[in-house]
Amino acid sequence: MDVSFARLLVDYCLEAQAGDTILVEAETPALPLLPHLKRLLLQRGAYPFFRVSYPGEGRDFLLYGGAWLERIPEVERALYEKADKFLRILSAENPLEGASLDPGLSLKHQRAWRPLAELRLNKRWTLTLYPTVGYAVG
Repeated sequence: MDVSFARLLVDYCLEAQAGDTILVEAETPALPLLPHLKRLLLQRGAYPFFRVSYPGEGRDFLLYGGAWLERIPEVERALYEKADKFLRILSAENPLEGASLDPGLSLKHQRAWRPLAELRLNKRWTLTLYPTVGYAVG
């Protein structure tokens, strides 16, 4: 499944081409898919940049991010400005990990980081789910 899924994402969803820089964001449960994506993107002449997060990283950021919730680091902005295309693979082990947090934290973060979302929305982007136990149960 992973090879076919990767091919669908690379060729149909992203239409990866030589010279494209593609930011791929995923969580560790999607690791089996990532080598297939990397190989296919490189074969197409694209440059894949992987950003892999651990389960619960988003929750940790909301709880401990402090001032960073309302300020975009330059390195984050540069990643989004320089990338030509985006692939976000949702692969949470616990899709409800942030449900017990103060919704104001997430809202504050979303408002402040909205410019990054707008950068992504103005370019080719793909969002997909990678099957996990958390999605099956949740």
